[in-house]
Amino acid sequence: RIWKVKNPSKVNATSGDPVAYKLVPMAHPPLLAQPDSVIGKKGYFASKQLWVTPHDDTQRFPSGDYVLGAKDCAGLKVYTKDDAPVSGKDPVMWYSFGVTHIVRPEDFPIMNVEVCGFQLKPAGFFEKNPCIDLPDEKNAASKLDGQEPCCSSK
Repeated sequence: RIWKVKNPSKVNATSGDPVAYKLVPMAHPPLLAQPDSVIGKKGYFASKQLWVTPHDDTQRFPSGDYVLGAKDCAGLKVYTKDDAPVSGKDPVMWYSFGVTHIVRPEDFPIMNVEVCGFQLKPAGFFEKNPCIDLPDEKNAASKLDGQEPCCSSK
């Protein structure tokens, strides 16, 4: 699964599609805590992989400002309660990722690494590959300039 955040007011001339950012997640296990448990209540933000809200300077943390003293999630659970529209506003993507560690013999006595994360890729920002910016003409300083190609049959 991927998600794209599109800008409908900016269209790519080549594809005709709106420019976008594509969020590509790595493996994402579900939150295993029961919804009515302390972890399930405080970690409500982890019950979904992606949340999108309109930008608000006061909304800084997915679990709320004071998670240790709270009995419930004062973050995304409250931020998304009214289901505010994001169209035409600056969206904020809250991506929740983590790992569920299933112990294996190789982890004892020290677990080496568990990888998690995501990629955020531009989608449709450019007319062509921006890395291919070499001029079309041949380089006169090249040793092969004017000679037969290295792999030609004789």
